[in-house]
Amino acid sequence: MTNKVTEAFGEESYRIHEFSLPLIHFGISGQSSGVDTLPTEWNESFGNVMLLEDSLDLWHITIQNAASMTPQLLNLFPFLLLPLQSETEVLRQALNILNSYILLSPEELFRTHSNIIIQSFHKLFQVTPLPITSFPSSTPIESSYSLTSQATSSIVKILNVILCLFPTESPQHFLSIFQQMIFSVLQDQLDSPIISHFISALSRFLLIQPSFFLSFLTTLVPGQDLRKIYFDKIVDKLDTIAQPLSKKLCAFSLCVLLQSPDEFCISLFPSIINVALSVLYQLENPDEPEDQHELFLFFFFFFFSFFFLFFFF
Repeated sequence: MTNKVTEAFGEESYRIHEFSLPLIHFGISGQSSGVDTLPTEWNESFGNVMLLEDSLDLWHITIQNAASMTPQLLNLFPFLLLPLQSETEVLRQALNILNSYILLSPEELFRTHSNIIIQSFHKLFQVTPLPITSFPSSTPIESSYSLTSQATSSIVKILNVILCLFPTESPQHFLSIFQQMIFSVLQDQLDSPIISHFISALSRFLLIQPSFFLSFLTTLVPGQDLRKIYFDKIVDKLDTIAQPLSKKLCAFSLCVLLQSPDEFCISLFPSIINVALSVLYQLENPDEPEDQHELFLFFFFFFFSFFFLFFFF
């Protein structure tokens, strides 16, 4: 009932926050609105899962219809930490709430609760130190990542939003997560859809901070430069990316490297052009067979090579 009333009021729903927010607070914590102690685990004796899910639905609708961030909504946010650690339907609801909070008032949210967001992401990815001294390792690191492809997709979408909103500050807060993503891509331990989502997040990182990303690849393993291994793997995995937008993002991020005078980036020039043209052709001609893509690339490189030799030699 409260959900419908909130939707009906729309941007004016702040008028019923004095009624709806205490309901949300009680439904997710089992405490009255005057108690701000964060629960450390679900209190099963308090109520059932249905009450929790209904409270999260009301919370999501309330945030979606809020015209601006209020102190009451900000004070409620820390109670999202525990739902974000779930691996059930509750996680999907919690991620929707987190995404709505970020879109509503990103600067205010990160100024007040950035530590909660960062902590939640690290727990979701089950980040642990990776004691790798060389790569490929003779004993591959077993990944503890257990989330589904759908959950991973939602998490990566939120991570992409954060990277876009805070391109300078955010990558440094998620380096451990990016480290785990990179090794998961290189070791190919997880399902292809999950690897594709990881590549999407890493491509966003590369797109907004190419120099930092390249430097990061050189420091992951002491005394070893993973740049060539990583980009070879990305080119190899490109065809496994099903989402057109993710594939386009990957191609754009690689094209950013063409601006660099670095010798390594110059060496990637043929591969990057190949990827960019292949993605462009596939997006414009999704029903064409693969051999048509290869024929197009062959003629392009033939004429490109002729042009290059004619004008520069």
